[in-house]
Amino acid sequence: MKRLGTISSVTVVLCMTTAAYPAIWYVNAAATGTQDGSNWHNAFLNPQPALAATAPGDEIWVAAGVYTPGPPGDAVSSFVMHEGVALYGGFAGTETARDQRNWITHATILSGDVGHDDIYGNPWYVGWNIVTANSGHVVVGSGVGPTAVLDGFIVQAGATGPAGTPAGDPLGYGGGLYVIGGSPTIRNCIFTRNLAAFASGGAIYCQDASPTIAHCRFVQNYVHLGNGAGIAIVGSAIPSISDCDFVENHAVADSGNTGQGSGISINFLTAPLSALIEHCRFEYNVARTFFSAGGIEIARGAGISNFGATLTVRDCIFHHNSANAGAGIQSWDPITVVNSLFYANTVYSHDFGAGSDGGYGAGICIYSFQPDVATVVNCTIANNSGGEGVGMQSLGNAAMLVFNSIIWGNVATGEDVAPRDAGIRGSYDAEYACIQDLLTPVPGEDPPDPENYPGCIVANPQLISAADYHLGANSPCIDAGRNSSVPTALTTDLDGRVRFFDDPATPDTGQGVAPIVDMGAYEFALVVAGDIDCDGDCDLQDALALTAVLLGQDDAACHVAAADMNDDGAEDGLDVQGFVDALLIP
Repeated sequence: MKRLGTISSVTVVLCMTTAAYPAIWYVNAAATGTQDGSNWHNAFLNPQPALAATAPGDEIWVAAGVYTPGPPGDAVSSFVMHEGVALYGGFAGTETARDQRNWITHATILSGDVGHDDIYGNPWYVGWNIVTANSGHVVVGSGVGPTAVLDGFIVQAGATGPAGTPAGDPLGYGGGLYVIGGSPTIRNCIFTRNLAAFASGGAIYCQDASPTIAHCRFVQNYVHLGNGAGIAIVGSAIPSISDCDFVENHAVADSGNTGQGSGISINFLTAPLSALIEHCRFEYNVARTFFSAGGIEIARGAGISNFGATLTVRDCIFHHNSANAGAGIQSWDPITVVNSLFYANTVYSHDFGAGSDGGYGAGICIYSFQPDVATVVNCTIANNSGGEGVGMQSLGNAAMLVFNSIIWGNVATGEDVAPRDAGIRGSYDAEYACIQDLLTPVPGEDPPDPENYPGCIVANPQLISAADYHLGANSPCIDAGRNSSVPTALTTDLDGRVRFFDDPATPDTGQGVAPIVDMGAYEFALVVAGDIDCDGDCDLQDALALTAVLLGQDDAACHVAAADMNDDGAEDGLDVQGFVDALLIP
């Protein structure tokens, strides 16, 4: 009996262990087997039955194809994320390990177009015809933690739910992803052509939620008379957003503080919060008014609109965005912008019946009735266009602090704009910065006193070109910044190269112990062959960096560019010999 008891106990333990072991469930729209999800041959045809079968710790592997959350006519269904369950797309349908997938090559689409009948115009948003109703939310990630994962999908065509859904209904928010009070992990996804109408969050709506959103692209999402065509953030929590691209998203304004944050909108926060957005690109986003003239509202913040958070933006690029104000960033609260580049953004005025507004802050605009400050460190704001205050503008009681930055080549088309007001206008202090016409007198006023702008220069920064904002070899901005203005944690520039690099050919004109930081978003550095980790030399650490790039474990722009040793546009085994030569040959 004692032996039987022991055997029974072992059996129970084995059964419990087996039951608790995480499972992998397979989904493939082209599968021809038993459709029980047990392997690729017998895969489920849709993620919905896989989600119904999962337990915490399970994974769902989804092969390339188009999957809708419901059948035609079902515009209220969504793919609902489960606690502890990870969904992975990008499989061909033969893989035996997750790292064998390629989510770029094997497009795995979660679509809200349940009727498979959407028609797009040219450009895409003109004549977009949702013939039969689309799902209001393609994916729902509410109430789950960070172990609930969405990775490797294209999420598209979420749009407002059934015909007749009233304005303000939850189905109008978060066409791609709707998150209330959760913190799921969203990575390696593309959100495209999702819609919020008379609501916010074309692609993603986050309320009281703190998801991690990384390595994603937000392309051609639309919000009509709402905010946040890419991501809308409201309530008492803030997502983590990094390494994302926001491209061609549209926010349309009418009244009531709408049409803000075509890329990201932070709004209506219920608690004072700090937010960080880093390593992101904002390009060709549009914030515009519904009416070409009239109305009482202007559209702001084509890249980022911030109302309520103390925001830090780090290592980001803003270009070719357009709005009435703050085409790059519009903020009503304190903001710090570091290591970032703003170029070719446009602001334009909007006419009302009794006047006009807008046309300022193509790079950055801060507007506050409190003494809030926009602090800008090691940024380049160049070649933007608008009416006045084109590079930076402060309004109300707000002010600006500019350190180690370049403001140059911004074009003001307004009437009677003083030259110095083209680049920066409002209340500001500048130190160790290169600002065009900073010391140019305004007719009828006393000439500016250079002592009020310590370390500032007005010489041409010698940027390489209108398409390349690195410093040329003869730039007066090299070794001309102030080291103490650089945040302690900031050790690299926008390229990922070392932030403090001494150019022996340039005298130090800045302040601090050598090496002296440069002005602008990019540190001037001599190119060293084989310097994969971008620290100024070629050594054994670069061998590790090259390996990480070739294995796809490191996608930092500087490292990837340096790894292309043979300049063929690809990082692969053909680059290894060139690296070995650089390492071994003096």
